[in-house]
Amino acid sequence: MDSERVRRRLLTVIRLLAQPAAAQVGHLTRLGVEDCAEELRHEYEDALAAADAFIESNEVSRPQIEALRTLSAHFHAMKLGNTPQLWTNRAIHRAPEWSQVRELAAHVLVAFGAWPRRWGKVRWQEIRRGADRARRACLLLWLIMSWPGGDA
Repeated sequence: MDSERVRRRLLTVIRLLAQPAAAQVGHLTRLGVEDCAEELRHEYEDALAAADAFIESNEVSRPQIEALRTLSAHFHAMKLGNTPQLWTNRAIHRAPEWSQVRELAAHVLVAFGAWPRRWGKVRWQEIRRGADRARRACLLLWLIMSWPGGDA
């Protein structure tokens, strides 16, 4: 598999992980694995394993590698916690661990310069309404990165 396809597959999975909880649950429903949030982790691990050679090459920067490692470490900690309640649809919506997954995935997207264009318009009403913590972080990161001279 060529490196560009591997990169696209990896970033597609990470975009899913950065999506709001409802989109993640909808994805699981479409796959026919309702209430099995562990599938999201499996998809990430599979895409990461397939991208191993791509990541080991010089095509990936240190900040990108660090962002991927941080997300991987977080999933590993969730898995080691041996807490079945974390792998449910309810947890995707409510558990702080899943909000952290969304935040870390957003950081990976920013590191790869792969911020989804359709998320491009910042809607302050959404921030003020109290969108979930990860979505607020994503919107604010986008604002910082898109500001002239903003290279956080």
